[in-house]
Amino acid sequence: MDCSHARLLLLFSRPAESSGSGLGTEMDGLGSPSYLQGHLDQCGECRELARKDKAVDDVLGRAMRQVTVPTGMASRILDRLEHARRPSPWTWLSIAAAVLLTAGLSLTWYLQPLPYLDGGAVFLAAHHGTSAEIVTNWLAAQGCAVDAPQVIDYAYLDSFRMASVQGRRVPELVFVNQAHGTISVAHVYIISRREFRWDDAELIQAVSAGSRGVDLIDAKQGDFWFLVIYSLGSRESFPRQPST
Repeated sequence: MDCSHARLLLLFSRPAESSGSGLGTEMDGLGSPSYLQGHLDQCGECRELARKDKAVDDVLGRAMRQVTVPTGMASRILDRLEHARRPSPWTWLSIAAAVLLTAGLSLTWYLQPLPYLDGGAVFLAAHHGTSAEIVTNWLAAQGCAVDAPQVIDYAYLDSFRMASVQGRRVPELVFVNQAHGTISVAHVYIISRREFRWDDAELIQAVSAGSRGVDLIDAKQGDFWFLVIYSLGSRESFPRQPST
């Protein structure tokens, strides 16, 4: 047996009161106590290490035996362990709340109203590039008594919808031109002085920030105006609507 093996076995040795060797018999699965003792008899360094370990064990053993165990300490420890093993009622309540929340979210998703199908979007999906007449009819269906703006060629109309502007529904037309490998985008909002009030110069200045150009055009019909915002490209990127 070499020293490294012996010192490993020392970790598992225990003092035995009835053994003159000072080594216990708890190493049966690791090695024979007499085999370890034989190495200690021949190796002074390992024998000194074993002596010091035994001295420490003796001191600690005496100190621990002198400590008076409070009356009922064992039963209190066992009771505390028993309570620790029992799940708290709050644990079950938390689990139940999580289950109910998951079920509620699933039910809300299942019962939520379906999105409104925009007829204009469906039409454009089937017939890309529509006419000003179609847009005029759509505007009338939205309660806007105004003809479609004759600003940009409707061959470039990408979509139209009722947008939300400051809590009010406003018709919005979006034109897209992808000619020559570049993308140009223009938004046309149909606004009314019955729903908004504005100063022309201040409105153009405010909207111009971050855009490539802005036009504010009087529709010459009631109180309607066309606010044209070129977010990508410029006015020159879009052919004008042919006059009829």
